[in-house]
Parts: sequence; C-alpha cells; structure tokens
Amino acid sequence: MWAALAYCVLFLAVSTSAQNCDNGSCYPATGDLLVGREKNLTASSTCGTQNPTQYCIVSHLQDITKCFICDSRQPYREYYNENSHRPENMVTTFTENRRKTWWQSMNGVESVHLQLDLEAEFHLTHLIMTFKTFRPAAMLIERSSDFGRTWQVYRYFAYNCPESFPGVPQRLPQRIGEVVCISRYSQVEPSTEGEVIYRVLPPALEVVDPYSQEVRDLLRITNLRINFTKLHTLGDELLDNRPKIREKYYYAVYDMIVRGNCFCYGHAETCEPVDGVTPVEGMVHGKCACKHNTKGLNCEACQDFFNDQPWRPARGRETNACKRCNCNSHSNKCHFDPAVYEQTGRVSGGVCDDCQHNTMGRNCEECKPFYYQDPNKDIRDPNICLPCDCDPDGAVNGGECESRTDPANNLVAGRCICKRNVDGERCDRCRGGYWNMRADNPEGCEATPLVPHKLHADEPESSSWLRQGQPMWPYVPGLRQNGPCQCNPIGTSRDQTCDPRTGDCICKRHVTGKNCDSCVPGFFGLSDIEEGCRPCDCDPGGAIDSQCNQLDGQCKCRPHMTGRRCDEVQPGFYAINLDNYKYEAEDALPNGEAQIDMRQCVPGATRTWTGPGFRSMREGSSLEFTINNIPMSMEYDIVIRYEPQLPDSWDEVGVTLTRPGIIETSSICGNTIPSDDVLSTSLPPGSRYRVMATPFCLEEMKEYTIKVEFRSYQSGRTNPQAAILFDSLVLVPRYTSVPIFQGQEGQSRRDEFERYRCQENYLPVLKPQIPPICKSMVRSISAIMHNGGMRTPCNCDVNGAESTVCDPEGGQCPCRNNVIGQRCDMCCPATFGLGPQGCRACDCDASGSRDLFCNPSNGQCLCNPGAYGRRCNRCQDNFWNFPNCQRCNCNGHADRCDSVTGSCIDCRDNTAGQFCQTCKDGYYGDPRLQPGGSQPCRECMCPGGISSGRQFADRCYQDPRSQAVICNCNEGYTGPRCDSCAPGFYGNPEVPGGSCRRCECNNNIDMTDSSACDSRTGECLKCLYNTEGPRCDRCQAGYYGTAKDQDCKPVSFQVLSNSLNYEETGLNKLLRKRRETTDLYGHYNQLSRGALGYPFARPRVPLSSKPRAPLARPGPVPPRPAGPTTRQQPSCVCNMLGTDRTRARCQDGGLCECDRATGQCPCLPNVVGQQCDRCAPDYWKIASGRGCEACSCDPVNSLSTQCNEFDGQCRCKPGFGGRTCTDCETNYWGDPRSQCSECNCDPLGSETLQCDRNTGQCRCRPGVTGMKCDQCARGTRGNLPQCVPCGECFDNWDNIIKGLENETRHELDRAKNIESSGVPGAYDDRFKGIEDDLNAARNLLGGGLPDGTGVQELEAELDGLKDQLETQDQSLDGIENDLGKASQDIRGANDDLDDLEGRLNNLNKDVDDFKKDVDRVKNTNTVEALKSIKEAQQKSQDAQAKADGTQPTLGESEQTREEAERLMAANTGNFGNTDNELKNKIAELENQADMLSLREVNEKVCGDPIDETTPCEQAKCGRAGCYSGTPQTLKCGGLGCSGALEVANTAKERAEKADAELQKVEDEARRVLDEVRRAKTDADDAKTSAQNALDRAKEVRDKFKGLDDKVNALLEQISAFLQGEHADPDSVLAVAQEVLAKNIQYTPQQILDLAKNIDEKVKTLSGVDAILEATENDLKTAQDLLSAAMKAKEDADKVKTTAEEVRQALDAAEVAQRDAEQAIRDAQGDIDDAEGKLTGIESEISLAVNKINDASAKIAQMNNELTNEIGPKYTKNQENTKSANDIANAAMKKANDARSQLDDLRAKYEEAQRKVNDQSTPGDTSAQATKLRQDAAALASEVQKQLTDLQNLKLSFTSQTETLTTKTTDLTELQRRMETILQEITTKATEYSTCTT
Repeated sequence: MWAALAYCVLFLAVSTSAQNCDNGSCYPATGDLLVGREKNLTASSTCGTQNPTQYCIVSHLQDITKCFICDSRQPYREYYNENSHRPENMVTTFTENRRKTWWQSMNGVESVHLQLDLEAEFHLTHLIMTFKTFRPAAMLIERSSDFGRTWQVYRYFAYNCPESFPGVPQRLPQRIGEVVCISRYSQVEPSTEGEVIYRVLPPALEVVDPYSQEVRDLLRITNLRINFTKLHTLGDELLDNRPKIREKYYYAVYDMIVRGNCFCYGHAETCEPVDGVTPVEGMVHGKCACKHNTKGLNCEACQDFFNDQPWRPARGRETNACKRCNCNSHSNKCHFDPAVYEQTGRVSGGVCDDCQHNTMGRNCEECKPFYYQDPNKDIRDPNICLPCDCDPDGAVNGGECESRTDPANNLVAGRCICKRNVDGERCDRCRGGYWNMRADNPEGCEATPLVPHKLHADEPESSSWLRQGQPMWPYVPGLRQNGPCQCNPIGTSRDQTCDPRTGDCICKRHVTGKNCDSCVPGFFGLSDIEEGCRPCDCDPGGAIDSQCNQLDGQCKCRPHMTGRRCDEVQPGFYAINLDNYKYEAEDALPNGEAQIDMRQCVPGATRTWTGPGFRSMREGSSLEFTINNIPMSMEYDIVIRYEPQLPDSWDEVGVTLTRPGIIETSSICGNTIPSDDVLSTSLPPGSRYRVMATPFCLEEMKEYTIKVEFRSYQSGRTNPQAAILFDSLVLVPRYTSVPIFQGQEGQSRRDEFERYRCQENYLPVLKPQIPPICKSMVRSISAIMHNGGMRTPCNCDVNGAESTVCDPEGGQCPCRNNVIGQRCDMCCPATFGLGPQGCRACDCDASGSRDLFCNPSNGQCLCNPGAYGRRCNRCQDNFWNFPNCQRCNCNGHADRCDSVTGSCIDCRDNTAGQFCQTCKDGYYGDPRLQPGGSQPCRECMCPGGISSGRQFADRCYQDPRSQAVICNCNEGYTGPRCDSCAPGFYGNPEVPGGSCRRCECNNNIDMTDSSACDSRTGECLKCLYNTEGPRCDRCQAGYYGTAKDQDCKPVSFQVLSNSLNYEETGLNKLLRKRRETTDLYGHYNQLSRGALGYPFARPRVPLSSKPRAPLARPGPVPPRPAGPTTRQQPSCVCNMLGTDRTRARCQDGGLCECDRATGQCPCLPNVVGQQCDRCAPDYWKIASGRGCEACSCDPVNSLSTQCNEFDGQCRCKPGFGGRTCTDCETNYWGDPRSQCSECNCDPLGSETLQCDRNTGQCRCRPGVTGMKCDQCARGTRGNLPQCVPCGECFDNWDNIIKGLENETRHELDRAKNIESSGVPGAYDDRFKGIEDDLNAARNLLGGGLPDGTGVQELEAELDGLKDQLETQDQSLDGIENDLGKASQDIRGANDDLDDLEGRLNNLNKDVDDFKKDVDRVKNTNTVEALKSIKEAQQKSQDAQAKADGTQPTLGESEQTREEAERLMAANTGNFGNTDNELKNKIAELENQADMLSLREVNEKVCGDPIDETTPCEQAKCGRAGCYSGTPQTLKCGGLGCSGALEVANTAKERAEKADAELQKVEDEARRVLDEVRRAKTDADDAKTSAQNALDRAKEVRDKFKGLDDKVNALLEQISAFLQGEHADPDSVLAVAQEVLAKNIQYTPQQILDLAKNIDEKVKTLSGVDAILEATENDLKTAQDLLSAAMKAKEDADKVKTTAEEVRQALDAAEVAQRDAEQAIRDAQGDIDDAEGKLTGIESEISLAVNKINDASAKIAQMNNELTNEIGPKYTKNQENTKSANDIANAAMKKANDARSQLDDLRAKYEEAQRKVNDQSTPGDTSAQATKLRQDAAALASEVQKQLTDLQNLKLSFTSQTETLTTKTTDLTELQRRMETILQEITTKATEYSTCTT
C-alpha cells in the first residue's frame, strides 16, 4: 500500500509541475516537506532521551516479549541502536524496515506536541500520520504563517468531542476553513497502523475561488504543530505513577507525511534551496525561482523598476505579472503609488524616481521648468529637453517657456510665455501702448500716457480712447482707423481683445471666426470655459463621423444608436459581444463517434457551457459547422470551447475551412492562400478554450463550412477511450481589422484594447468583470460591423423572457426559471413546457426512462420497453407492478387494475376481492378463471334475498358435498336460511317486515338457552346472578346492588352481643390486627376494606376457635334468638372517621346503615369510597373526623395536585418548599411565584446556609462580606475564613470617606433632579406636601353632611343645571355640525386658492427665469439668444394659459361655497342626529377597547393568565410590560412556568443534551448487531437440526416404501395359492395362520421361498381322503376357518390400504421436509441479507454523530427493509415448518393406526393357532404344523423388531421436530427483540433530530 501511495504521490508531483508560467499561474511540484528537515521536526516528549526507559505493549501479539527498552540518546542505526525512537524516525523512507522505526513519547504523558519549523512560507495540502499505538483519544492540528508568533487551529480530533473540546462544533466541515471536531480518526480500533489524515481543502467541499485570499491564507504555513492531548487508556481512566500503568500508554508514530510545496503565489514553477540550507535529494526547497517579474523568498514583491502595477498573486490564466515602469529611459528607479493607480482608473501606478536629462513627471515625460521638449526628437532621447530662450524680464517666472507642442491645446514647444504687457518671440519688447519693461513688474511694461490725436480737423477735443464705453483699438502711428473691437468676449482669450493693427480677434484654443464667435470643427457649446468649446467626442463606431451640432453637441448616429455621443443602443436593440457568433457543437453535423452530452440546469449553480450541453468527441471524430451569417468581411479568430476529460493535452486537433468558391482578388480576403484555411492546434487540459494561431478571412453574404477534427489524443498512439467534451465554435472579429483600430489614430485604441486584455475577457464562457473601456470599444466594433445596433431587435420570447427588453450589451434577454437561449426561447435540458412560468422539470422516472431528458414541447420522456406515461413512471393500461409490469389478473370481471398494487378496479358480475376472485357480500359462487370453468356469483337467499327486505345474512356458501347453500346468519338469527330467531332473541322473521331482537334482560340470562326468554314476546324467563323481573332488572330479595351490572350482593348482617364491649384502637394496633378477625365458624376473614392507618371497632375479648358471640355472617338472615341479650339488624361496616354518623345512624362498633341499592355509606365532605374510607383526589386529613381538607398544592410550583394523605405535604418542584409548595425550599431564596434560586452560601463565611429569602443575601460571619459570604469584608485582610481587621486607623479614615461619599451622592441626586425637572423639580417634595394639605382640606369640606332640606334644594339646582347643560349641549352640537360642514367647504376653497397661489408662484418663477435668460442673452451669441427668446416666449404662453385656466376654478370655488351654505341651511336638523350616532359608536368602541386584554397572550407566552392591570410584582411568571434587571430585560417565564418562552428554553436545553445521547444510540446499534449475529448462529444450528430431521424422514420413507412392495408381493402369492388345485382346508388354514401371523412382510425373496416351501409340504401330504373322512364332522369348522381366512384376506387388504396411506403420508412428509429445507435456505439467505444490511447499518451508525440529520431517515429505512423483507419470509418459514410438523404428525397417526390393526391380526392369529392345535393329528402333519408355527413365530419376531425400529424413528423425528420448533421460537424471539431495539433507535433518533418526544 505504501509503495502504491508513493507512486501516486510522485505522479501527482510530476503532473502538477508540468505547468507553464507563461500562460498563467504556476506552482512548484508538491512533495514531503519533512524530507531534508529532520532536524526541524521536534517533539516535546521523547522516550529514552535521558536514560533507557522500559515500555510495554497492551498485548504481546507482535513478539514474544511484552516489554521493551527505549534508548533515544543516540540516533537510530540499524543493527546497532534500533531502540532509538527520535522524531526524525517519522520521516517516510519507503524502506523495507520502515515498520522498525518510529517516534515514541515518554510513558504516561498525555500532553505532547510535534512541531515542524520551516525556513520559509510553504503551501500545505495534506497531512498523513500512521500510528504504531492507538491513535490519540484527542488531538488538534495547528498552523502558523508568521514563524510561530501566532497560531491558528486547523482541525480538532477526539473520541468524545464535547468532553475534550467543549464548544467546538462536532460535524464534518461545511465550508473551507471551518474549525470543527471529528471522531473518525480517534477510535480505539485499529490498535496499530491507524491513520490520521487531514486535507486542508477537503474534496467534498466546493472551492468557489481557489485563488481567493481566504484559500491562500489557509494553505500558507511556516510552522506546523500537532498537539496530542489525551491517550486511549482502555478503561484505565486515572493514570497514576505506578510503572505498570505508565509503561503501557504513550504515543508512537511510524510515519508522518507533510505534503506541500513552496509558497510562491503562483509566480514560480520551481524552487531553490534557501541560503544556508543544505539540499537533500527529494527535498522540497523553500526559495521560489520567481517569474512574472517578481522577487523575494516567496515571490511576494515586484522586482526593482517593475512597479507600474500593484503586486498581486497569479490567478488561473491571469499571470498578474509585475509591469515595468515607463520612465522613457530617463530613470532606472521607480515606486508604486496607490493614489496614482486609482487616479488613472487602475491602469498605471508607477512613479519614476530621480528623473535625469532635465526631465520630470510621473514617467519622466515632461521637461523641467525653463526647458522644453524638442518636437523633432524621440521622448527617450537624452537631449529631449532644451533650455528656454526667453527674456528673463519679459517672460513669466524669469524666462519660462511652453514645455511641449500640443496643437489641441494651442501649445508650441519653446514658445516664451510673456507677461501681460510684453510681446515678442523672446518676450523682449513691450506691447503697443506700453513701455519700461522691468523684471520686477508682474505685467512687464507700464502703460504709455494717452495723447489725444485728431484725425480730422472737426473732431472734438474731448475724443478719448473710450467711446460710449466701447473698447478701442490702441493708437498706432500711421494707422488712419481707430474704432471699437467686434470680438465675442466668451470666445476671446483672456485679457486680449483684437490685434492692434488688423483688428482680428484673438480667439480661445477651440474657438474660431473673425469675431471668435464659433467653435472649430469637432467642438461645440461656445461658453466661458478656458478652451471656449467642448470636444464632440463622438463614438468612433456609433457615430457616422466625428462632427457634431455646434449648439448641443449631438453627433450623427448610425441606425439604432442613440445618445449625444451615439454611444448607446436604442431600446429594443443591442450591441453584440465579441463572442456573439458562436455555433453549438450539438447543432453541428457529426462524423464518427460524437455523442450529445446534455447538461441539466441546476438552480444556483454556474453554467460553464453554452447551449444545452456538449458533444462527446472520440479520436477520429469530427463536426462540420455551417457558417452563413457573417455580418462584415474581415478576419475572424477561431475559438474552440471545450471541457477536458483526461489529464493530458489533446495533441492533434484540425480546423479546416471550406469556401463557397474562388476568392476574388479585389476582395478584402484576396490575399488568402489555401494553406491559410487549414489549421491545427492542441487542447491543453488546464484551459477551457483555445484560440487558433491564424484567423480566417471571411466575407459577408457567403456560406462557409468549418470542419473540426479530433484526430489524436496522444501523438503516435491510439486510445479508443480518449474523449473530450466539445462545447462550441466561436468566430471572434479580429479588432485589428476594424477601421477605428487602424492608422495612427487607432494606435492608441489598440494599445488600450490590449492593455485591458479586452479580447481575452470575452473568450471564456465564465467571463470576468469586463472593464468599462472594453465595453465601450466592443460596442463601437458592433456598431461598425452592423451599421449601428444589431439589425434585428431583441425579440425576447414572450413566454420565456421576463421582459421584452434585452441587455444592450450582448442582447441576452432576462430568462425565466429553467429557460436558456439569448432570446429565452428554449427550455433547459431535462425541462419542458415553455410558458409564462418558465419551464417545468421533466422528472423522468429513473427506472422507467432511458435518461433524465424529455421532449421540450410535451415533456414526454424516452421510456424503456414496458414503461408508459409522460414520465415513464407507470405501466400501460391493464398492467401493473412498475417497473416489472405484469398484466392485470381480474378473472375476466374487470378491465383495469391499480398500477401499484394490481388490485382490480370496478369488479363486475357481483365479484369482489383484489383480483375479483370472490363474490361480494350477499352472493356465492367461484368466479375464478380455472380449467374446470368458473361459477357465477348468485344471490344468497337468506331467506328472501337482498331486495326482499327479509335478508338476515351478509354471506353464504355452497356446501361442496350436498351442494346446499348455507347462510352465515347475522346475530340473532339461525337456521339454514336464517328464518328463525336464535336463543336470546325474539320476534317473527317469517312475516314481511319481521325481525329478531335481543331479549332485553340486562345480560342476566344464558344467551345459549333457547328457553331463557320468550321467543315471541321477549319476556325474560330464567334470570341469573340473583336478579328477577320481566327484564331481570332488579335484585332478588336479600340482595342489593345494580342488577344491570350483575352486581347483586347478599345483604351483610352483623349480629351483636350486648355483652361485648368495643373500643377505638390506635394506628399501631390496627396495623397489627386490621386484616384478621373471625367469622361465625372460626375462620379468618377480612374485617373491612377501610384505608390503612385508621381505627376500626374490634372486640376486647380474645378470639377463640368457637366464639361466644357471632360477629358477622354473610347470607340469609338467621332466625332471631330468644332473649333480651341479642338483636339483629341489617347494617354495613363503614369507616368511622369518614362516615357521617348522623345520616348513617351508626351504632357502637362501627355498624351503620347504608344504601340498600348500592351499599354506599353516607360520607363526610370530600370523603369517598363505599365504606367512606379514603379522601377524594386532591384532599387529605381524613383523621380529623370532619371530612377531608383540600391539598391546595400550588399549581405552578408543585409536581402534582395530589398531596400526602397523612400529612398533606405536596410534591414540590426543585427549589420550592412548604406544605403547599408556595415557599422556596430550604437553602433557596426568591419569589416563589416566579423563580427560586439556590443560596449557595459559603459554609466557611456564613453563619447559616439559609440566605435571606427575599434578597438572597447570606448571613455572613463578622469580617466576611459578599452575596455568598465568600470574601473578606472591607477593613479586613487575609483569606477566608482568616479575615483579620485592618485596625482603628483604617476604620476612622473609612468613616470619613463614607460620609463625604454620602454627601456627594446627595448633592449629585439633587443636581440630577434639577437637570431633569428644572428648578421647580427640586421642590417637588414641598409641592407634594402642599397638595396633600389641599386634599385633606377638600376631604374635610366634603365630609360635612347637609340636612334634608339642603339636600333637596341641591338636587333641584342640580337638575336645573343638567337641563340647561343638555339644552346648551344640543345647541352646540348643531352649531358644531354646521361649522364642521362649513369648514370642509372652506377647506376645499382654500385648497383651490392654494393651487392658484402655487400657479402664481410658478409664474413668478418663470418671470425670474426669463430675466435670467435675458441677462444671459446679453453675454452670448445671437443664435443662443434667439433660442432663449423662443423658449421664453413658449414659457410665457404656457403661463398665460395656466392663468387663464384658473378662472373656471375660481368660478367653481364660488359655486362650491354657495352650495355649502345651502346645504348647511338645509341639513341643520340632521347634524344633531348624526352627531349622537357618532357619539354612541365612539362609546361602543371605547367599551370594546376597555374589554381588550392581554390575558391569553400572557398565559401562552409567559405562563401566567393575568391581564395588563396586574402589578408586575404580583405576576409569578411575568407579563408583557414587566421588566427586571439593568439593563432592562423582559420579565417573562421562569421556573415553574409553562408559557411558550419557558417551553422554548426547555427545548433548547433538551437540544443541548441530544449530542450526549448519540453515543448511547451507537452503542445500542452495536448491541443490536451482536444480537443479530447470535441469531444467525442459532439459525445455523436450526438449519443443521432440520437437515438431520430431513435425513431421518427420508430413511423412514425408504423403509415404508420397501414394506409396501413386500405387502404387494405377499398378497399376490396368497391369492395364487388360494386359487391353486392343492388348496385343501388344511392348506388354507395354514395359509390363514401365516397371513394372520405375518402382519408386516418379509423381504420379497423370503416371501417367495416361504410360499414354495408351503406348496411342497402340501404336495407331500398322504392320506388326504382318510383325513377328510376322519374329519367329516369338522367340515363345518373348516368352512368357518375358510370364512375366517377370507375375512383375514379382507383385513390384509385393509392393511395394504393403510400401508399405502402411510406411504402417501411419508411422501407428503418428504415434500414438507423439502419445503422446510427450502424455507431454511430462504431463512439463511434472509439472515445473510439481514447481516449485510446490518453491516451497512453499523457503518451508517458510526457516522451518525456527524450526520444526525440523516440518522433518522436511514434507521427508518433499515426498519422498513427488515420489516418488509425478513418479516414476511420468516413468517413463511414458520408456516412451512408448521405444515411439515402437521404432516409428520398425520403420518405418525396413520402408523399408530396400522400398529393397532396389526395387533388385531396378531390376536386373530393366536386364535387360529389355538384352533389348529386343537384339531391337529399326530404324525408328519403335526410336525409340519409345528415347523410352520415356528416359522410364523420367527416372522412375528421380525415384525416386532421392525415395529420397534419404527417407534424409535418416530421418537427421533419427534425430538428433531421439537428442536426445530425451539430454534424457530428462539429465532422469532430474537427477531422481536431486534425489531423492538430498532424501534427504540428510530424513536431516539427522531427525538434527537427534532427535539420532540
């Protein structure tokens, strides 16, 4: 196994290392990290490091020696130091002696750890440990990724997880990185070579992103530590220092493999030794050989000068290589700046350092100040930056020039930047009108003084530079024209007007025109921005050209493109993605073995394919794709999407293009040669798509065929099993063929397209996040290829799509459930029925259909032969038992049957039963189809038939012999036709409408006695049970009780003697004497059925065998004795303590009168029992003599409402006490209405263990404090209980501090009071006192009582006031109603006015907007002004229309007001009535509100049926609104409460205990398995016994068969002799004697010899005539003998018949034995099946701890299988065995009968022999007769011997049968026990999984 594992590991290492870093992430080969690091593996405990140590093994199964020596002072050396067990021994070597080396810890040490320290970061994939000893009972694995500074736990392992690692969830991990505890590797077995395996990424868990930070952190380690925390001690739980205990328990590990590789973040495929580490063969090195421009021990940083992108780990096909900084050859140092990276949209973040050659900037792309770029030199030229040649006085900043040439921004490299009043190429002269250029003048030059100049003689002298506020041209000598500039100030450069010589305006950069009043082409929106106009920026693909409207910038869009820039797709259309032209492999034409592999849609799962699925391609197969939808003639890249199925590359795949004809030379594809259309490639296993190296040039409007051939999986070898899944062929337009990417202008787009890897983002099925710039450029490509948006609209399917609008990028419609396709027009595979709800699942039956897919239209699955239905889940009509369909068997009486059970449906012809095989009730016959024909079902005539009204039987049958119809009469009827009443019933069923009714005798007659009641009248004639009357409804005289209950008892009398003196005895005497007294005859009898412990009357006189005075005697009343000393009275014995003596008229001695009908004594209150001898339920204290008192047990705090009947003590719940459980228990405290808590007082610090019952504060000893008196008080020192006072000094200081603290607290309270209630709040107490005084005065004033006259006057005044108030109230109600109506009308008018006001405000706002527009018109061009004027005109017109529209509203408002006033006047009278009705409704609602109560809610939730008015302190279980504690928590529930909250808490506690019971379930399951195994053993024994019995039965059969043959031969010989000529009387007599004597035959040969001998002897007889004459008188006797012989022959025939019956019985026994043998074999098979199932159950139970949610279902399934399979088969075995026993018993009975007949024959033989002896004559005849008699005697002896053997065989067979029966009984009992245990397991599992009972 280890060798195979090694090969697998090496294979994985080689396969994982075959990655190429150029195509994406790459990782070094994995290996064992322990190799070469033996010294880095340490253990906290190793045996024998100090001196040799002895250790032992638990059992000496390995070697003869049980104990050994460990000496680890020196390393392990074979043959020299083999007892060394250092940690380095665990490093796997795969040598032959690998089981001779191991690491071992010290004896008895439980806490041991192994630690591996690595020199760098490594990836850990898994850990494997093989133990020599038992695996640890508890251990954990930890990791560190910071060289041991911090540690994190990987996994816990424990035999008992809750005990070893409490709080850690015990289950299989549900997500990667989850820390759990498992028990799989902590079992006791195996005792050696047990493994512990840990995988960092379990294969069962889905890793969504294998390159995520979480996964990397989980794999990365620098240190690994394995902590062993608990040993398996095999029951020796307590380790002590005894050597024998410690020597047996330790940890020992054979091998440990730490599988991993060096951690390089996907940037290296190999690793090198770390500096200072000596390499070893097979060692996994720790220093990465970094690729992708990275560096560091783990490639954790970018190389120097490769900081243009942030360092990132490689991910899949993304290398994330570090990018070289672009410093234009002016620097060799740079750094990464995150802010710059974000500012550039995450494109570039590199910043160059120390720029040379007078450069600066992030990329050294700019020149330093006072330098400019030479436009004729490359940016990388060292002499790129030249010094500025500017006058330092006239140029800004002392000589600065423009640094570069930029026509777009009107920049010219080297052009000097002059000051405001300076001009010239070098800024070396003043502008016109300025002079005196100085360096310190920020404007350069000063203004020249103005001198008026007249051009004409008539020009006024006041002419100046400013005319009417207009800017003027400055004076220029020789220029004849001076006038105002006509420049647009918005388009003119800052502080410049026009040229002083030409008058041309100086425009802004993007402005043109003589007056700077228009934008240059490609720009729009003349405004006051710095450049003057904004660029059009039209989309290069969506717009026809780059020009736009000068006013609004709207570009000229292609069809279906919209937006100002034409960069958006018109709604309802879409732009294609680069992979739009894809062709599914499922739709292509296949050649060779190319099967379709459909894939189901899994909700929530990611689809890694397009279309319905794949094509499974084999070697030599191919697909042909028809291409006829090329939108534009250009080059297209060919992309193959696939899914590999094998670990290696598919070496040879060919792609061939077939064109429709010759390519024209003028075509764009004119340069294509034939070899360009034949391509080949390979498909690597680590990818999902492949781009062909050369594109195909395709022309629009032509049809092509592309053939993809999968030629060879591995070159040079044929592999028929090689397969690959082909998804689709994609034509991707090559972007370099698109015009916008061509030329110098397209170069920048190409660079961006490649920089963002736009094409690569669209190639896989699962696309990454597409950068917005890629989406924009792809949208432009789509617009060019399709002249705008896609020529066809979205065309989303109305049923399959959720919307008719598709995604504008790609055109994907939003699909409904289980719908796929770009248009959402197809159902997913395995679904059907495209409709408004999407598609439904096929749900094809797995056993009835070929696969899980169905017809997408009607959902029809592909059925297997015999299956039927849409889902292939049923049989065809008239068939059943799916999937093994059988034809319905209804005996021709039904057309169909149940498809599951086969039961016939709608049986005809009066038939019934599962197969219409019986007649329905009321009919008889045999409707089954059989060879002899069927008998139709005929109506039962019992007696008149079903429809006659005189049918008194539901069933009947036909006697097979007499053919008579026998009715099964209903109760009360009898007779063959049920036409008579049965005994116990009366009536006349013979007349129409007649019936039989039960005699109403109260069950007091014999129902089988026909004369017990009158058969016509029903009168009771023979009453039983001491009853009488026509209905036997009363007790006879001398009896009492209830006659209807057969409870008539004889009246009991007490005959009392006047001389007897009775007394009340105590309890102890009663216990001693209560059960014994004597009756009239001296026998012991029970005196009373009174309750134990209460006194009865008894006589003082001693008892004797013949008492002097009779005490009691049941039965009839004896005659009253004469004399005055005795009296006789009917009475009952009643308990004196519980009987009401007044009503019972009790006498001395407890003799009372009771009810004559029931015998009930009259009881005191709450006393019950016929003798009043016990308290009623929930009552006690019968000994009081006043009746019983109520227990009054608290319903919440007690376990039951019943108390102790002697002391009244209730059974309290834990924590409660007192007689009625209304107090807390001793040593408990709290409010017993809610919860009692244990005091837990410290016995050392408390005076008593009972705390304060209200607060829980324990009573502390002096110097002790704390709630539990468990700490020394303030002012003392020391430890409890030694608390020593600190001294007087501390006490004085403490008193001062406490005083200051109290004063401070008081002042703080006052301050808080003022803060919360203001200054008056500080005087609340005073105000309260004043209020109390006022209330007292008011009470005094109200306390005086006026006289009668005053009262009458007050009442009169009050009545008057009431009348006035009512009148006023009515008036006010009317006015109020009127005002209410008016208010509503006024509110409506106000709303209209508000609306008008709003409209006017809008008009004002519009006017303000007009003003602003006018102002803006003054400062803008005429075109915009005109547009603004038109907009203002339109707004003005709209405002006028709105104002005009308000007039109708005002008129309507006026009419509304008038109508409101009219209605007020008309309906004044109705207002009052309406108001009263409303008041009544309000009062009713208030009453309903008052009736609302939270009583039921409080009872259900908290457990206390109280309402919201009950104070919280009186609520035992709390209620809504009650709070306790700080911070406040809802007071609801508690101990003793049964509300939902408390039930939920209880359920939670039960759930927490569920895990603890799981181990019990597992142990119980193991016990069940042992029981079943024992049952199997017993069954094997039973099988052996049955086999023995079968063998014996066969022997018996063979013997009887031989005897049968002998009987037949003998009878033939006898018949021949009797018919022969020598058959004289003597011979006949001899033969008769032979027949009579030889009841059981010889062998056939013996019989033949015997017949011959007799015949010869007869022939030798002489003197026959003489003998006849001599015996003439005996002729009659001979005739008689002949008759006897004939009779003997008949008897012999009978014996033959009997023997034949015995033979048949034995044959039947043999058949039964075969059946029994087959039944035993079936039982054996069933037991084997059961054992197999139980083995599966055992494995399932072992995982029950981790799969608790599945345990219940699996156990239920197991139970069903055992019940459904083993139960019926076992029952059948029992029936077969019973049948065999019955047949064997019948055979034995026949054998016994045969033996009896043989005994009769033997008697007759003896009689015949006696007669022959009497009639024989001397001579030879006598000798022959003697010889014949001897032979007959020998034959009889032989027969007797055979009978003995037969009897012994019978006994043996009986014994074996009994043994078989015993074994069968034992097996039945075992099965019953197994089913009981399984039921318990199921119940427990249900309880634990649902927390219910």
